[in-house]
Amino acid sequence: MGRGLPLRILYAATSSFAVPALEALVRHGVRPVSVLTRPASRAGRGQRTHPSAVQIAAQALGLPVLVPQGVNERQVLEAVDALATDLLVVASYGQILKAPLLALPRLGCINLHASLLPVWRGAAPVAHTLLAGDPVTGVTLMQMDEGLDTGPILACLRTPVAWGDDRGRLTQRLAQMAAELLVAHLHDIEAGCLKPVPQDDRLASRAPALKKAQGCLDWQRPAREVARRVRAFSPRPGAFTFTGSRRLLVRRVRLQAPGWAPPEGPPGTLGSLSPQHGVPVRCGEGTGLFLVQVQPEGRGVMTAAAALHGRRLLPGQVLGAAGPG
Repeated sequence: MGRGLPLRILYAATSSFAVPALEALVRHGVRPVSVLTRPASRAGRGQRTHPSAVQIAAQALGLPVLVPQGVNERQVLEAVDALATDLLVVASYGQILKAPLLALPRLGCINLHASLLPVWRGAAPVAHTLLAGDPVTGVTLMQMDEGLDTGPILACLRTPVAWGDDRGRLTQRLAQMAAELLVAHLHDIEAGCLKPVPQDDRLASRAPALKKAQGCLDWQRPAREVARRVRAFSPRPGAFTFTGSRRLLVRRVRLQAPGWAPPEGPPGTLGSLSPQHGVPVRCGEGTGLFLVQVQPEGRGVMTAAAALHGRRLLPGQVLGAAGPG
């Protein structure tokens, strides 16, 4: 590196999106002096605690890990100051870093974000990309300031959004792109070769974290909008509807070409099985789609055809309303 010494990087991240970039740093001989991550979270029926994906990866790589409740606490500032850090790399950490922490690293702080900023600033950029039906997305490398993803842009990579992309698949692809982007520009960052470009706030959009309740499917909406919501909530927290009083997770759907006639009845009405496509359901504005994969309450994921054969779905049933099943 430029000083003839290894670059001293502190890596602050939490979710699985940030794991490939951490692993890429180590593969390229840049081992972070420490990793900052959020405390273990509770999940599942038993509400067991689970360490973050980044903590698991960091420990597997033999890296020291700091797990503070609040990243801006005085003890954290003292620990970071003692590390004599050159650069702080942040990726999907989950808390806003304040000025005292941002001022500590010699070369400042950079962030890897899963959108083409200033579009979709916030905690859930991939989900909002899919909800909006954006044809293109990407990852952005930016200088950090005290705002929410508002700092100047250093570099970015673009990728088309494919119809087969859901939140899980698109996040995985963007995570690999973020790793490539970071490693490709690490020397430029140290050398000061990248010119920061201010964001145009007039083009900004917000991507707040999604709540589970927002995954409820409204069959009054056009089929394309319903399909976007399924993709944005898959695999977690999951898009859902109801069969009578029981919740049905909708894991995968398929749109049909224009001109296809959906089942007769109010929106949410199921038709007879199409062996090639799945179980048809009527949506708003005379549109429809096919259920491909579902998960009935208390059961595992299954094809919609299997759910129909097991009478967990019935032709003529209206999803999201009281009825048979």
